[in-house]
Amino acid sequence: MRKLGLFDELQRHHVFRVAAAYAVVAWLLIQIAAVTFPLLLLPLWVTRAVVALLLIGFPIALLLAWAFYVSPDGIARTGTDSPRPARCARTRATLVRGWA
Repeated sequence: MRKLGLFDELQRHHVFRVAAAYAVVAWLLIQIAAVTFPLLLLPLWVTRAVVALLLIGFPIALLLAWAFYVSPDGIARTGTDSPRPARCARTRATLVRGWA
């Protein structure tokens, strides 16, 4: 088995997907907070707190994406010999059969 580089490991653990999804959802939440909080007469620090919490949560989400894998079977801890590709292929085949 060949050694994978950092970029390959990040792709294998779906860290980039989690980062992209987190960025989109965080951006959306910030936009909602920026528009609605002044209308509700909430102080400015509440909006800043939302942004700060989202920024603090970003590295935590990446660490959890690295350590755990969410599958149809539930949450599983990732290991060096992760069975994810076979499980994903089996799930994908089941979904395709279900739609066909």
